[in-house]
Amino acid sequence: PPPPPPPPPPPLTYFFNDTASTEIYTRSIGGSGRCVYESVFVLMIWSQLPAFRSPESMVEALQPSEPIYCVRYQNIRKIAKRFLSGFSGEVLYAVKCNAEEHVLGTLFDSGIRHFDVASLTEIRLIKTLFEGAHVYFMHPIKSRKAIRSEYYEYGVRHFSVDHVSELNKITESLTDRAGIVIVIRIAVENLGCLLYTSDAADER
Repeated sequence: PPPPPPPPPPPLTYFFNDTASTEIYTRSIGGSGRCVYESVFVLMIWSQLPAFRSPESMVEALQPSEPIYCVRYQNIRKIAKRFLSGFSGEVLYAVKCNAEEHVLGTLFDSGIRHFDVASLTEIRLIKTLFEGAHVYFMHPIKSRKAIRSEYYEYGVRHFSVDHVSELNKITESLTDRAGIVIVIRIAVENLGCLLYTSDAADER
């Protein structure tokens, strides 16, 4: 029998311009044996993604048959700056929401310097991309090996726990505990709406 067909390509991501800029360039986009040239505004250097003035111009140029993710960097920057200007504390971005480098880079360029991470992979990603970024290990359940690696190799000082057993892991894994901040996650009710819950949390 003939070999099975190759899997479909992964979804693509395209950048749609939202505001005017002084720098304009032309990018060649190959597809269906033809090249399409599109003049676009360049807003940042993080992304090397094809850029279009609108979703309609993208559809007209590419005639896509696979899913496409659309990214509006101006909106990302606007929301980041809104949080930074409206909140007096440290603003954390949860990397698990979107770990694409071009998204993280847009946030960092917009002033976000603190990142909520849930794994060693996310910690390595942030520490590799950004000098001076602060990471907060907010997964309440961690292995002792991960705790030691986070503290000694990556300088993590903020840890989240939701049970005394998790706190014991940290105290037993680290001999030098200088500067550690423990974030205790508990169930909080607000106007009858449960905001957070954890099956492992002790009600006391």
